[in-house]
Amino acid sequence: MWRTNTRGDYWVLDLAGWSLKKLGGDGPASTLMFAKWSPDGGRVGWVRYGAYNIYIEDIASGKLTQLTRDGSRTTINGTFDWVYEEELGLQDGWRWNPDGQSIAYWQLDATGVRDFLLYNVTDSLYAFTTPVQYPKAGQTNSAARTGVVSATGGETRWINIPGDPRNNYIARMEWGPRDGRAGPSKELVIQHLNRLQNKLQVMLADAQTGQVRTVFTEQDSAWVEQFDELGSSTEGRTSSGCPSGAAGVTCISSRGMASRRGRSRPGISMSSASSASIHSGSGSTTRPRRTIRRSAICTG
Repeated sequence: MWRTNTRGDYWVLDLAGWSLKKLGGDGPASTLMFAKWSPDGGRVGWVRYGAYNIYIEDIASGKLTQLTRDGSRTTINGTFDWVYEEELGLQDGWRWNPDGQSIAYWQLDATGVRDFLLYNVTDSLYAFTTPVQYPKAGQTNSAARTGVVSATGGETRWINIPGDPRNNYIARMEWGPRDGRAGPSKELVIQHLNRLQNKLQVMLADAQTGQVRTVFTEQDSAWVEQFDELGSSTEGRTSSGCPSGAAGVTCISSRGMASRRGRSRPGISMSSASSASIHSGSGSTTRPRRTIRRSAICTG
């Protein structure tokens, strides 16, 4: 929303009859973001810019189901503020459960984040200012939390992530592997990063109860960064002492941690690039390449 174009109109083309259908109901033009098909292919979910709410649209009937109703300039559902996009590369803030029955999403509370006035001298005859909520170093950040809601609507079940939400980031969130091919995913894999960005905790969250447990911690005196890829590990017994069949988390990390590899069922694997850039108001720097090591923790 801040650095790349994310808003627009979405259309569905029926390849059988070549009919074209516009999504979004009677809402304003070019306000849909992050439209995604449901796993069964019968529905599309999206976020409405400006309202900052999440909707599910049934393709056959056109029925709209509004999943969140408290969206505003300071309550942001399914997408992010300036900080999350700039610092963590996040824009799309919601995820279908692989069974299509629920979604998980981020919600940001931007109350108290001060405005930075952008001075525009090009878009009209007279210059004007545009306020953008922008926390400078040491100032109030948005508070983030994640929740799970039924795709048919209802109350959100919030995940009980510990720590001050204004001084920690939910840097990544994805659904974990399913218990079976036909079953739903019951856990979320959450990466919890402190504001100093030198401590990353990988947590598994129960989507039904909201309870979390930390299964992996990476810490450094300088900095750490989140992992960008998740995948299932379905190999047999573990080589790190985990009992056969125990749940495991496999991390491919960009820092120098103890190298232990666990192979268990089911599991999560995470990888990160070997270099990254830090952008700030004073410019950008490139982080050096590091040796990638692998670590595993059994969570059964």
